[in-house]
This record gives sequence, C-alpha cells and structure tokens, in this order.
Amino acid sequence: MSENLELVRSIFAAWERGDYSSVHWAHPDIEFVFADWPSPESINGVPPMGERWRDYMTNWHDMRAEPEQYHELDEERVLVLFREQGRGRISGLAVGEFRATGANLFHVRDGKVTRLVLYLNGDRALADLDLEEENVEIVKRVMAAYMRNDETTVRELVTPDLVISMRPDQPDPREYHGYKGMLHASGEWLAVWDAQSFEPARIWAAENLVFVRTREVIRGSSESGSESLKS
Repeated sequence: MSENLELVRSIFAAWERGDYSSVHWAHPDIEFVFADWPSPESINGVPPMGERWRDYMTNWHDMRAEPEQYHELDEERVLVLFREQGRGRISGLAVGEFRATGANLFHVRDGKVTRLVLYLNGDRALADLDLEEENVEIVKRVMAAYMRNDETTVRELVTPDLVISMRPDQPDPREYHGYKGMLHASGEWLAVWDAQSFEPARIWAAENLVFVRTREVIRGSSESGSESLKS
C-alpha cells in the first residue's frame, strides 16, 4: 500500500466513525472544492475549510462516510467512492434514501492533502476523470494476461479479495475467492475441456461496472470443436 493510499484510508477510518475533528492531514493552503453541489465553490486554507464543513454538518445527525472503493489514480491522486450514513436534523430522513454513492478526490503531496474535491454523485467523478475507459483497459489487460498465462501481470491487476461468480445456469454455480480461487475455477473448467480460448467480442462500461461479451472456442474430449458466444 502506498503512503498516499494509507493516508487516505486513515482519514476515512475516522470519518467512518463519524469523527471529522482532525485536520492534521491537510496542507495549510489546501483547496477545498464542492464540485457538483447545488452551489459549487472552492475554498482555500484549513480554517475556512473547517468553518464551511461545520456549517454543513449542522444539518445532519450522526453523519458517517462508509468507503466502498479506493482508486489510486497516479502518484498524487486517490479517489474514494463512499456512501453517507446519517439523518437530517429537521426532516429525520436517512441520507441514503435520496443520495447516490458520493466521491472524494484527494490530491496528496509530501504526506499532506493539498486539494480535496467533494462530489455528491460518484458517477460525476468517474465521468470527470474518464475512469470508465480506464476500467475497460484494465479488464482488457487482465484477459490478455490470463490467456497468455502471465501470472505476474494478473496478480498485479486483480484485487486480493477478488470474487468469481459462476453463471447461474451452470451445474454448480458457486463463488470462488481470491487469486487461488480464480486458478481453482479455471482448473475445474479446463478439466472438462481439452482446449479453450476466448476473445472479447465487445467490452463496455457503465458507472463502475465493465461488461464483456466473449467469443469462446472450446474443444471437448471427443475432439469435436464447438464455438459459442457468451456474456
């Protein structure tokens, strides 16, 4: 884990407990940006940031931020997709009832956050950063590495808590976990077929999901080849 990602995770660990009191992570001249809010604005400096955030928090009771995904974009930027939990002080409504997944974009330099961009809608952040296309490229690289048996590259590109879910129309549609689970699933599949190859027929992204329609060529023990198009 990089130092930048470790810093951002520590910030969210406090926010997940509802503790927003610390600003030790912020650069004195931090830029604090409300990107897609009803009244977009940019504030500079720790005291103005703290004052603006306290004003916002007066509207909520027991507000917490629960991270869902961390994306380390480059040497400086870390994007976090999260869900807020809490209730309006006046309405009593749970914030999750009317808000989608939010996003925070951290710019980190020399161990301090120099810029923090707040998004009410995580999809807007993904669109601004063009991460959908980046996700497609990652999936392409994983598939290519898998087909050429490049274990090192596959391990670099997949998360340790990877979950592989077999299609529900399979005889045993169970789940496999982690890289070892991926190898186990592949081994069981190849045990049925003498040969297998596939190539992406179409790849497209929607929000933080990537869909792949593949063309597979498989050959069973009878030595008769069969070709099918599967999603």
